[in-house]
Amino acid sequence: MHTLRLLQNEWIKLVKKPSTIVMGSILVVLVATLTVFVATFDDLAFWEFVNQASSLYAIVILFSIIAGGSTVASEFSNGTIKLLLIRPVKRVKILAVKFFVVVLFGSLLLLILAGATMLAGGLAFGFEPLFINGENQLADLGETYVLYAVELVVYAAMAFTISTVFRSNSLAIGLSIFLMFVGPQLSLFASRYEWAKYLLFANANLTQFKEGRVMLDGLTIEFSLAVLAAYLILFAIVSWQVFQRRDVAV
Repeated sequence: MHTLRLLQNEWIKLVKKPSTIVMGSILVVLVATLTVFVATFDDLAFWEFVNQASSLYAIVILFSIIAGGSTVASEFSNGTIKLLLIRPVKRVKILAVKFFVVVLFGSLLLLILAGATMLAGGLAFGFEPLFINGENQLADLGETYVLYAVELVVYAAMAFTISTVFRSNSLAIGLSIFLMFVGPQLSLFASRYEWAKYLLFANANLTQFKEGRVMLDGLTIEFSLAVLAAYLILFAIVSWQVFQRRDVAV
């Protein structure tokens, strides 16, 4: 019961933030702007547009990084961490609930993105049937978004860990966004070395396997999932150890 109440409170705190409302609004505006632009200069089929517009998922990951990078650090900066820790809930549950809420928020944004692009695409280019040439287009789109969700969890976990360790919103968000954009380039730069395939950023984007443009030789989706799982476990251990031992009495 205490955990469910904590989950509800954390979700309410997140969705009531003005920045959260702004994020959702920006996402919808970007979809609308992209639709108008594409409709003006190109004539795409419905599913073609929906799949191309899904590339806006990078914005969702960015917003998830912002949420993940501030959820713990803001409690310390605002002085509300003491009120949180006096609840009859163990610290590990508090940390887990906070991260779950961040992932839930990112997943909701992905659903909004998918729904908005389908609605906008249908209005602009006309709706098409689910099955084209015997292939279920909706199932294919769903598979793509699942791969996006994995990448979202990884980057949100990274930002969450930095936030927990350093208790700084700006550092967690700024460093995570920097690594999100620069990390893949660094992985390519280090591609001559065998250890490059163990880098987080070489494995985070799982759509590379679906699209047949694998970043580094020797990567497979099974290998990348194993590497990402190892990083997630590492992030969880570091976050838990730091949060458990942190003194908030002062």
